[in-house]
Amino acid sequence: MKPFLMFAVAVFISGLAVPAGAGDQLPYDVKNLPLDDASLQKLDDQHLRLTRRGTMICRHATSATGDSFINGAQSLQTPGCIMNALENMVREANDPALSAYHYLMPPSRRYNENRPTGYWRTVKQRGEAAKPG
Repeated sequence: MKPFLMFAVAVFISGLAVPAGAGDQLPYDVKNLPLDDASLQKLDDQHLRLTRRGTMICRHATSATGDSFINGAQSLQTPGCIMNALENMVREANDPALSAYHYLMPPSRRYNENRPTGYWRTVKQRGEAAKPG
């Protein structure tokens, strides 16, 4: 089972890789990030709800027979599952501001449902630093 899991992770990671020179193909534009506090707090709340939903999907995902997808003794609550679920939900939201907010966070915070309260302030700083001119 481990070789299959390693293969699945490699395929997932290769799908996230952005080729050199593909800057205009990024899944967000920093210009879409609002920089006022109220909008950022709203985006943080929305993103946390999606992160928690993704975690719950992975925690409770079962096959039609009721078995875990990976192994009867192993849970699906893996970082890869949560990352995939959250990436899909952000993409399906079709909200440019949410996408910018999502991708301006480092992965250690982006997929963490227990990130510090007020982390939107850090995203605001990153957004201000990344905005052109």
